[in-house]
Amino acid sequence: ALYYQSIGLTGAQVGLLLGLAPLISLVGGPLLTGLADKTQRHKLVLSLALVAVILWSLVVPFVYSFPLLLLLIMFNALAASPLNSLADSATMSMLGNERAMYGRIRMGGSIGWGLMAYFTGLIVESRGLTWIFWIFAIGMAFNLLVVQGFSFGKAEEN
Repeated sequence: ALYYQSIGLTGAQVGLLLGLAPLISLVGGPLLTGLADKTQRHKLVLSLALVAVILWSLVVPFVYSFPLLLLLIMFNALAASPLNSLADSATMSMLGNERAMYGRIRMGGSIGWGLMAYFTGLIVESRGLTWIFWIFAIGMAFNLLVVQGFSFGKAEEN
């Protein structure tokens, strides 16, 4: 919201940009995770979604047109919608019989997220709001590398 305000968007425009994403995710998440399930290409869907999100974060800082930003926000909301579900699915699959460790893994992720938020805040304070996009792109690129080692297990027949 602060970034969009800093580039001159009105409160109504910022509200629309921020409010539209959850609605698209509501439809996009089941659509894209369903595609991954149907094709058994979970890693591919997750990797392509990460690439799309990285590209989005590299483009947005150069866009100042509200209609184009609206399209980009819709694109990002759709692309990002399966990320958490597919990552959680891989985590549970890779834990196997140690699924009770899931909470510890999530806690580690929360600690990492908190630390990154602190350091990102320091960078943004000294360099400007545009840096949120560069830092996000770098983080998602690391995620893309990590995802290549994910295992989703075998499909279960119902």
